[in-house]
Amino acid sequence: MLGQTLSAFLGEESPKLIKINLATLTLSAFENDQLIKKYELAGTGNPKNSPTPQGDFRIFQKKEKVLSSLSHVWMPWSLRFYKGYYIHGVPYFPSGQLVKSRYSLGCIRLLTTDAQDLYQWASLGTKVEIYSEVKLIKKEGDGNYKVYRVDDNVKQWIKTPAAFERLGYSWQQIDQVNAQEFDAYQLGAEIE
Repeated sequence: MLGQTLSAFLGEESPKLIKINLATLTLSAFENDQLIKKYELAGTGNPKNSPTPQGDFRIFQKKEKVLSSLSHVWMPWSLRFYKGYYIHGVPYFPSGQLVKSRYSLGCIRLLTTDAQDLYQWASLGTKVEIYSEVKLIKKEGDGNYKVYRVDDNVKQWIKTPAAFERLGYSWQQIDQVNAQEFDAYQLGAEIE
């Protein structure tokens, strides 16, 4: 285990990459530059007082469960990527009661079944990129005013103005793109 932990620090290349977009609350897993899995985040750090760190990291520790020294809860399927920060499943108290808060103390939280799936796929040394970026597009000359959110080369139609506003987007963020660029994005699930 020590040798595996050291290899993660020494920078041996891994064909695996985890990209986490805090703006879209998604985690995408890639292997050899191909999207393998995509998950919705169940929680992140509170941007005001316990933000999730952004930047480039590597998984340097894997544990089936970790007891948080800060909040004294168990974090299942934990992938440690920076200091005391993990990607993990929904935490629970020693009594078994699940934590209900949307916010963590900076960790990335997934549904527990998704965290287990990611844990089994990821390896020590897997790259982790955490960023906050939203790209909103509209096709040039399209009279129906459909707005799409783009993440990891997938466009998702935001079906209603209410959904657009609920997500906290601004109409000024929308870029008009030509048909060639618009058609280059894969079509994903609609956002309602």
